[in-house]
Amino acid sequence: MIYLAVDIKSTLIKIGFSDNPRYREKQLQTANPNFHIFFIFLGGAKLEKTLHNRFQDFRYDLEWFSLSKSDIYSIITEFEQLSIFFDDDLLNSIEFISQRKVINLTEQESALLKILTDAEHSLTDLARNLFIAEQDIIKLLNQLKKKKALKYTKKGYKISVSVNQAGCGTSNIGGSLTAKDE
Repeated sequence: MIYLAVDIKSTLIKIGFSDNPRYREKQLQTANPNFHIFFIFLGGAKLEKTLHNRFQDFRYDLEWFSLSKSDIYSIITEFEQLSIFFDDDLLNSIEFISQRKVINLTEQESALLKILTDAEHSLTDLARNLFIAEQDIIKLLNQLKKKKALKYTKKGYKISVSVNQAGCGTSNIGGSLTAKDE
């Protein structure tokens, strides 16, 4: 899904892509509480790149643009049939600069912004992988609970698993895992 977000302090617009824009919004709000998504619509990375190219002259950094309200509404109008979410009240509450500003960055600033954006994407991928790993661990723990191989004691969780080693009989492996229930 493609999303349009605004930094309500700077009024810069982020044109981004995410499988889960609301989760992405929460991630970015940790570093920037002024970050708010106001439009989400169906689309993929190719369409995101097309929009980035369309507004290339008004790019602040790789995914942030200095757009006028008219530019924003042109995107909304073009993709309203694919719309999933639109917060018109948020958009109307922001005072945009009436004309777009062309922002020229030095080569050093552009290189730094690329490094920061790449780092942001890497952190997003890491967060997604950690979330998936957490879900896998929860599934495994639930399976162990169902098989009565996971028991909670005062010292933490105790895991008992039987392993059959290619016809060599069954061995019991015991272990404990200290964890606190939250």
